[in-house]
Amino acid sequence: MPIEPGNLSLGVLAGGLIGAFASHYLTKSRSSEDRKISDFNKAAAEFRCAFTDEVRLVAESTTETDFEKIFNEAYIRQFNALIRFQAYLSENDRIEIEKAWKEHCIDYFPDAEDNGFGPSKEINENIRFMHYEHKQGIENRGGEFHITEEHGVSLKRAKQLAIKNLEKILSFAVFK
Repeated sequence: MPIEPGNLSLGVLAGGLIGAFASHYLTKSRSSEDRKISDFNKAAAEFRCAFTDEVRLVAESTTETDFEKIFNEAYIRQFNALIRFQAYLSENDRIEIEKAWKEHCIDYFPDAEDNGFGPSKEINENIRFMHYEHKQGIENRGGEFHITEEHGVSLKRAKQLAIKNLEKILSFAVFK
């Protein structure tokens, strides 16, 4: 049976249209996904930049380093970055990054009324980062001042805690 030109044209036209729609849909879908990934990566880079100085200061810290001062000075910048970045996270990741933030920045204190923990009515910068405090243990030995081992141990603990908490927060901003 010979192929008639009219039948071939209808089949070719239908196949071409289906192929074109499928190609358009796949291209549009891929383009949309690429844009979402690009937007996330840009937001992640901006979020990580909000913490760059503090990560470096903690890594380079000495017994003279005042973690509370460092983090209090960065608080507004980092908190604003957190709020902006959350728009790019899933609901579950938003919950988890908020938990990580609360481990880094304590905004809860014992409430005298119920003897439990509750949100602070006034966020006090003196308590916000108190868990990073390390003792200024200096003693005088024979007329020379020496840093006590206790201070070195306390600094190491505070430094490890700060690094752990910052890494946990920044783990949500890994490029895709």
